[in-house]
Amino acid sequence: MSERLKIKFTGNEIDPSKVTANEFAKIVASYENALLSVANKINPARKGIDFISVVNVKHESLTIEAEPHTIQIKEAANEINTAIKQNRVNRLPYETIENLMVFQSFVNKYKCKAILNGIEGVETAEITVDSDIKITDSLYFKGETTIYGKIIRIGGSKPRVRIQIDNGNYISVETSSKNAKELSPNLYNRIGIKGIGKWKKENNELVEIKAKSFVVISDLPLTEKLKGLSNLLSKYWINIDNPDDYITSLRG
Repeated sequence: MSERLKIKFTGNEIDPSKVTANEFAKIVASYENALLSVANKINPARKGIDFISVVNVKHESLTIEAEPHTIQIKEAANEINTAIKQNRVNRLPYETIENLMVFQSFVNKYKCKAILNGIEGVETAEITVDSDIKITDSLYFKGETTIYGKIIRIGGSKPRVRIQIDNGNYISVETSSKNAKELSPNLYNRIGIKGIGKWKKENNELVEIKAKSFVVISDLPLTEKLKGLSNLLSKYWINIDNPDDYITSLRG
């Protein structure tokens, strides 16, 4: 059996002459990225760069032959093909599914099918127009949360508030035009956003939050904040001669 991984697109008279160079490059890059994301999951501590080399393109419909450079890539190919064959793609890493969606889009566009041929120890799998490879809600969990960060952009035809979260990541939050206008003077200020968050299960990365409320966090010095609090509470002490004695009496 050949030691080359083979991707064969067949059906509906698909042929290399019908495919743009950009589409071809995207297919190859997506396959390599899908393999690498699985290889990283199998062996997170691995070092070096694992990749595939395209060694042949045939006019057998459209066939791409690629040579895996390490055993880890062969193992990754087997895990991907097995998941596709068993219709359990959602058990693969998020990034792998994203890259396999490129195959699904290509198959849907040309009304063909993709055959991922195995080498020794690697399953063979097919992607057809019925495979429906996509990101589904089963890859996420949701819940109420509050996030904090700095506003870095506000606006758009569909208003969004883009913030840099305290952990360094960025996220854009949909909002109303009214909220966008009210928040616009606070560009580059800190903000708290309370709402329903959506996280990737595989790494707990927050990918979305549906905002219920926004709270701009003041950057005033502590002395100014305390002064403001004092002014707010002062009316409650008007009829008390000695606040210290009063507080002591409350403590018993």
